[in-house]
Amino acid sequence: MQWFKSIPILGRAVILFVVCFLSLILLFAPRPHPVDMHTASFGMTSSARLYFHNVRSYYYDIKPHEASRFVLYHLKRRERDTNVVCLQFTIVENTSGEEAFIYIELQDAGKQYQKPHVLISTKSLDSTVTEPLYNLNNEGHYQLAAAIWKALLEDQDFYLLDDRDTVGPLLQTHRARKNAEIVLEDYFKLIGKL
Repeated sequence: MQWFKSIPILGRAVILFVVCFLSLILLFAPRPHPVDMHTASFGMTSSARLYFHNVRSYYYDIKPHEASRFVLYHLKRRERDTNVVCLQFTIVENTSGEEAFIYIELQDAGKQYQKPHVLISTKSLDSTVTEPLYNLNNEGHYQLAAAIWKALLEDQDFYLLDDRDTVGPLLQTHRARKNAEIVLEDYFKLIGKL
């Protein structure tokens, strides 16, 4: 404590002010609240929409669909090899309704399967979740995206099933997983879930 007394009075006042200020910040800081990913909501906040349009949209190929007033956002760095079976994530913005949807589909090589499913399993294979990838509505795509997002954060494995037969792995490369993380994070931020 001897060193504190050797500091000039103005220096001590600044140090005490900073300590008090940091204490107040820690005391009254908002507590993080858990995000409910199970409840589908598609509304965008204006600040999230502006951030996405002004900053994040640079990383996407933007395809407006004039007849329906939808704007499709495909990640520029997505897998473009049509012979590879992989998941494609598309953010669909409804400009007239201030809503955003996520659309998940198999790339061209995967369109041959009649009833594809995504199998999500832990590394130790002690638990698995199977999600359908066909006949999905907006809420179905949202639920699948939420399940994939949670599994990506937990570093789980993904497999493509066709009518309960395993076709092969999905999102196995670092690039594919990173692309999925980017699109899903942007989407969940856009609709206010993150």
